[in-house]
Amino acid sequence: ERWIAPLADEVRGALSVDLSRRLNAQDITTGLPVDGKPVLRIKVELQRFDSSPGNYALIDATWTIRPLKGDAVLTCRSRINEDAGQGYEGLVAGHQRALSELADRIASVAPAMAAGSAPACPAG
Repeated sequence: ERWIAPLADEVRGALSVDLSRRLNAQDITTGLPVDGKPVLRIKVELQRFDSSPGNYALIDATWTIRPLKGDAVLTCRSRINEDAGQGYEGLVAGHQRALSELADRIASVAPAMAAGSAPACPAG
């Protein structure tokens, strides 16, 4: 019935794991970049993190991706609304699906940004 850690830490951890897996990359927040591999900075700002047990789990986020080198930047906004099941377990599952969808959207444009392209924001 309570978060294990502060919400910002929980969201960051979940997105880090999802993005690392999807992009076959490493979160280097506390480490050094690997030589020869592009480094992207990804910033997520939650505008809303809202829910109603048995109804919905909503995430509204503005996010940016920028290569460590260069001036390119992509800023997008995603509003993701997932069904939430009954009780806290259903609510958590809904938020997990919403965060997973957010990671999918970020991961869909990250390779193009790393390659120096200028992709469009994903729908949603």
